[in-house]
Amino acid sequence: MQKEIKNKNNSLLVSEVFYSIQGEGQTMGIPAVFLRLGGCNILCQSKHWVCDTIEVWRKSKATLFEDVLNEEQTMRIVQQNAHLVITGGEPLIHQIAIENYLEWFKSKYKVKPIIEVETNGTILATSYLTKVVDYWNCSPK
Repeated sequence: MQKEIKNKNNSLLVSEVFYSIQGEGQTMGIPAVFLRLGGCNILCQSKHWVCDTIEVWRKSKATLFEDVLNEEQTMRIVQQNAHLVITGGEPLIHQIAIENYLEWFKSKYKVKPIIEVETNGTILATSYLTKVVDYWNCSPK
């Protein structure tokens, strides 16, 4: 069983946040705010291929919920219905923190974003995430 990375002080372990167009899965082409979390439970590597995000998610830092998204990114989600894509590394090693963040977001902005999670598929989602996540994009990355 994968050990959960602990959440401290209402924060997420954030590597980067950016606005773009979803390029994977059934929502390809949809505007999205990507929330890339740090860490991964596997290191995808062979002599011909290495994980394409390893350098990014290794540079993560604990970020307070209110500092995760800037004003423009929040507006794109709240007012323009851009999807919130939670990715990594492997975001599901942060499930408790993600749950807390989503509850905080919903309480602060009075809206539940359209949520996608990009996962490597090796960790089962909690029942809470199973209910609130709208789309799952599963691939070894």
